Formats: sequence, structure tokens, C-alpha cells
Amino acid sequence: MRLKLNILLLILSILISVKVNAQVYPVQINTQLTPPYSLRLSDYVAPGTNRIAVNMLLTDLNEPEYYVRLGLTIEGNGITITTSPTF
Repeated sequence: MRLKLNILLLILSILISVKVNAQVYPVQINTQLTPPYSLRLSDYVAPGTNRIAVNMLLTDLNEPEYYVRLGLTIEGNGITITTSPTF
């Protein structure tokens, strides 16, 4: 009985000591929409308005630059509008 308990404690201590890392992406992107929210896409991209903002943060300090492609997807009421992957 004591041997089983020692083996169990050994296995638990090994499992606890294993370092766990989450998946890390080299670029983090945050988008912000400024209210009042509009149903027309043209209201967000009209010249002189700052209603939509995209902040990109390069988290990989070993890379001085990193090429990124952004895509846009709008979903609602059974309709999905997506930019082309080659855009």
C-alpha cells in the first residue's frame, strides 16, 4: 500500500512540475470601433473619420519586422462577407 502511495505521489509531482506553455503568436491585433455604431460600412471608412482603429503589436523580440495580411469578415442574419485571402 505504501509503495502505491509513493508511486502516485511521484507521478503527481512529475505532472505538476511539467512546464506548460500556451501558444504564442508573433503578432497580436486589437480592433476598436467608436460609437455610435452604424449599419453602413461606408460610415467607418469615410475620409476624415476615425471610427475604426486597428492596433498591431509585434510580440517576437527576435524579429525586427514581420509581414502581416489582414482579413475582414462581417457576419449577421445568415450573411457572411469576407475579403479574399489573396487581397
